[in-house]
Amino acid sequence: PWEGLTGTSSRSPFQSSTWDISTWLLLMEEEEEEEEEEEEEEEEEEEEEEEEEEEEEEEEEEEEEEEEEEEEEEEEEEEEEEEEEEEEEEEEEEEEEEEEEEEEEEEEEEEEEEEEEEEEEEEEGRRRQSIR
Repeated sequence: PWEGLTGTSSRSPFQSSTWDISTWLLLMEEEEEEEEEEEEEEEEEEEEEEEEEEEEEEEEEEEEEEEEEEEEEEEEEEEEEEEEEEEEEEEEEEEEEEEEEEEEEEEEEEEEEEEEEEEEEEEEGRRRQSIR
């Protein structure tokens, strides 16, 4: 693994006479820094993904709420329509009852008039007989 760093040896840098320890330490520090940076980047990416997921969940919840509201509105409208229809039916029934009552009253009046006419005719018949 140390080949190329020392130029000739494949032994550890500490065994190499040409190896400079400070250079090796610098390389190790750079490697650590790179690893830390990579870890930070990964953490940031994970945080971003989590935020995106949260946003998506919030959007889904909002959509669900909107759908529920729409359904409630539709139900209310249907109920209102049903109530209106019931009211109309009741009004029609009342009108029909009123018409029936009027017809009955008219029939009663006609019957009374007929009775009166019959009585008058009977009285006239009696008068004629009494005149004779």
